[in-house]
Amino acid sequence: MGFSHVATVKKLDSKRRAVFPEIFGPGDLFLEEITGNQVTYRLLEPEEIPEGEIVERNGRTRIATPLDPEKIARAIRQERDSR
Repeated sequence: MGFSHVATVKKLDSKRRAVFPEIFGPGDLFLEEITGNQVTYRLLEPEEIPEGEIVERNGRTRIATPLDPEKIARAIRQERDSR
């Protein structure tokens, strides 16, 4: 198996947690891509994250305002084209 970058082995703890590199910080959002048995994480830039107002009603978390489908489609296309 060849790697085009430096590989680091990570081991999950008993709660299935791992420590990520410094580019990830608490509260960061990242995209998880799974291909076969390979998992890739990519840090999302703030402009890539669709925004919506989150509210809690009857003990359930919901998005109060609908997300813009065009904005979501553009973000998906942009991410796909960056590969």
